[in-house]
Amino acid sequence: MVEKISKKILNILSDEKDDKDQKEILLFGITRIVEDIPKYIGILLVCLLLGALKEFLIVMAVIMIYKTFTGGVHLHTNIGCFIGSLISIMSCIYIPIIIAKYQDILIPFAVFIYIFSIYIILVYVPADVPEIPIINKKRRKRDKIMAFIALNILYLVAFFLIENDIYLYIILTTILNIDVMTTRLVYKIFKNKYGHETYVPDELLL
Repeated sequence: MVEKISKKILNILSDEKDDKDQKEILLFGITRIVEDIPKYIGILLVCLLLGALKEFLIVMAVIMIYKTFTGGVHLHTNIGCFIGSLISIMSCIYIPIIIAKYQDILIPFAVFIYIFSIYIILVYVPADVPEIPIINKKRRKRDKIMAFIALNILYLVAFFLIENDIYLYIILTTILNIDVMTTRLVYKIFKNKYGHETYVPDELLL
């Protein structure tokens, strides 16, 4: 079902001039979006039942602003992706409730995450996958710069516009969660590979 819907969308969006590789990359991206819609609707319903709609929206906002440029690990099945995303989002919502009780750790926690994020951006961003390898040096540099800008925007929002401490911690915890999901250790755990490290030009495959 997902494949059929994705191919129909591809036929609408693609051009006859697009080569096979471009269409494959576009199809992969479309398929990911089509698969993600029911996943996030399911997680949204869980959050509504738990009375955590605002918290869910904050986590999703951080994901859209920051993860768009950092990339990260992908799970190999739809059910695995749903469970992994659910656990990840729930942890970003509920761990801050515990952490917020310890006011003295806010600044050290924020400083640690900021420094760790800079390291992640310099070393791993963009964390790609073999299906969509990011090998263009300008694109990789651009994503690093955009991730750095997104990080700073989120910190400014967290510390100057957010008055609720739990919401502030949710932003910080979500940033940390996204960072961890780009690391080589997590890629190995979930049997992922970085696309730019495994990419082989078509002419070398002949």
